[in-house]
Amino acid sequence: MHMSIINVSEIEKKSQEIYERAKYEINLLLTHRAFPDVFSNLFVDGSKLISMASISNFSSTIVNIRPFDKSNLKVIEDTVRKVPGYTISLRGDIIYLEIMPLYKEVIKEKIKQANEQKEGALVRLRIIRQDGLNLLKKSKSGISENVIKKLEQDIQKIIDQYTKLIKDISTNI
Repeated sequence: MHMSIINVSEIEKKSQEIYERAKYEINLLLTHRAFPDVFSNLFVDGSKLISMASISNFSSTIVNIRPFDKSNLKVIEDTVRKVPGYTISLRGDIIYLEIMPLYKEVIKEKIKQANEQKEGALVRLRIIRQDGLNLLKKSKSGISENVIKKLEQDIQKIIDQYTKLIKDISTNI
């Protein structure tokens, strides 16, 4: 009977989407790793770099690029130098790109942004709860008080669960 009043599973689905999005955005913001994909789609003399060189991680903070044809080394080096946030070194025919270290001010700003992301997600959860409770109030006629109370508790339980999950997302670098 309560599915016609309010779809609690829809509230849970929306809450999970908010949590997953917040977790993804915060992790992306705080991850300080070198990603080979950043370089794969760069164009070098009209061709994608991925078609001219192997691109892989040397470590979590270093990407290495090995041209298939050594004669392309200089043009590839010149192109990847334009990617901000990396320092470049050459060893033989391999280009090493190390992600620059974060400075205290940058770390503070990233943590601040991550906490703002968390707060925004918590606000979106509160809006979902309020919308659900408002829908219940509008639908009260002809429905037992026990069913209304149960639905209110179900909604609050879902919101509490996802509030905790969002608060537990780490914002440390």
